[in-house]
Amino acid sequence: MSKNRWNWTAAACAMTAVFSATLPAAAQKLEDQVVIATTGGLMGNTLAKYFYEPFNKAKKVEVVPVAIEVPDQWARAKAMQRTGKIEFDIVTATGPDLVGRADMLEKIDCAKLPNVQKFGVSDACQPYGVARTTGALAVVKEGVPAALSWDQAIRDTGYMAILKGAPDVNAAMAYLDFFYASSEAHVPFMRAVNYATASKSAIELMKPEERNLYATSPENYEKLVKPDFAWIGEHRNELRERWMAWLTR
Repeated sequence: MSKNRWNWTAAACAMTAVFSATLPAAAQKLEDQVVIATTGGLMGNTLAKYFYEPFNKAKKVEVVPVAIEVPDQWARAKAMQRTGKIEFDIVTATGPDLVGRADMLEKIDCAKLPNVQKFGVSDACQPYGVARTTGALAVVKEGVPAALSWDQAIRDTGYMAILKGAPDVNAAMAYLDFFYASSEAHVPFMRAVNYATASKSAIELMKPEERNLYATSPENYEKLVKPDFAWIGEHRNELRERWMAWLTR
């Protein structure tokens, strides 16, 4: 190969690598499946109806759900990473998990998730996770004579995170972005599971009286206190012991 030909080839490869690194998640070549570890039951079934099945139809990527409680998920994930045989792509994480277990998670380039940036609340995308649901409203909807106060309520958000070494990382990133693509899917999902998602565009589709029941409505979200996840992660065992002591006193 001539020197000039080699220079052109090397330059083309370098430009391709740079361009690929900046492509949105949906534009990357996707694997044929994504394995998602989350709780089963109502949450799992409703996720399948409004997100897993539409994602499969739109992207031709099979979603393989694994019904598992969060503590068991982390135990299995640790074992997988010790052996190097990673089976989960997306795991369920709390805010403290994003800090205390960051070494187990893939860092997320939020710039590659345009739907999350466009349709999610301002902090829906974190360095190690994307917000899925935020907690406070079943009893109110069931007619219990109670009201909600959002002033200085603790923000309790569940995140979707990608396990480090995940075999289907491109499909996982595409799913995280797809989760926010359809505002219309979020409304019936929220009504079914009684949790808010972080889709600001979905909240805008609701009437004010319904919207105000959810933590992520603009009127409520700005009143919430964002916890210090780093501190909570460092003191998790102490907090758990104090909580259990209070429950059993």
